Amino acid sequence: VYSRKNLELAWEKVKKNKGAAGVDEVTIARFEEHKDSCLDTLYRKLREDTYGPKPVRRTGIHKPDGRQRPLGVTVLEDKIVQRATARVLYAIYEVDFPGFSYGFRPGRARTRSPHHALNALYGGILTRLSACDAQAGRTNECCAISRSGSTPEFWRMGRGM
Repeated sequence: VYSRKNLELAWEKVKKNKGAAGVDEVTIARFEEHKDSCLDTLYRKLREDTYGPKPVRRTGIHKPDGRQRPLGVTVLEDKIVQRATARVLYAIYEVDFPGFSYGFRPGRARTRSPHHALNALYGGILTRLSACDAQAGRTNECCAISRSGSTPEFWRMGRGM
């Protein structure tokens, strides 16, 4: 998590998002002026296990109906640590996600995700049903895939089901 390169990449992402300052009032511009020393200090705190998150600045976002939505603004240092941690976790868990899984994954188009996920699900269902139809000889039998393996189990459709 705390490799210098990972912290630098995390900083670039945080800077790109143009977030607001937290309770320490350190802005993106001010952090950028002292980026090397700030990242060195953060690296040292993480390596020596002396890093701790700061309090969150509470604010509100005005909504059209006149109410306010509460919002917590973290300090830049915490945002960088969160982003660096997320980068490591993405690398670990990305290999476990199916190709049609889109939720909160970098590089996946959010606008296309529901469409592709539903198409993949529909395609999988049709594939299973076709295999069951072929194996059952197109009789009035219903197929369910066993959780323990891919061997189909057949149940006759009957009353009361």
